Amino acid sequence: CALVLATAAAALLLVPPAAGRGPAASWFMLPLLLTVSCLLIARVEAHPYSRWASPAGQRLLGRIDVPPRRTLAQRSGGGPDGGDGDGELLTALAVHGTVALPDRELRAALKGHWGH
Repeated sequence: CALVLATAAAALLLVPPAAGRGPAASWFMLPLLLTVSCLLIARVEAHPYSRWASPAGQRLLGRIDVPPRRTLAQRSGGGPDGGDGDGELLTALAVHGTVALPDRELRAALKGHWGH
């Protein structure tokens, strides 16, 4: 919106007053109207989300052990809520990084790959 207004002002300053500034100003009305309407729609449609996870996401994050205290054999049978253990391990990796991985070799390989 500011860019449209700035370019319109620059264009109107370059037009001689004798020629009339109406035609030059009309070229900037449509972009200005579209920009303002997009901003209004975004304001009406965007919901104020918090930075925190949803209640279900908070419960999932609360169940993650760092480092995981369960062994790989226990995890392979599925989580206590019926979820798969690999999904929990991947979630722990995404949230806490390589410190959440129980396998020392995998942790070292990922740290070497990412340059940490």
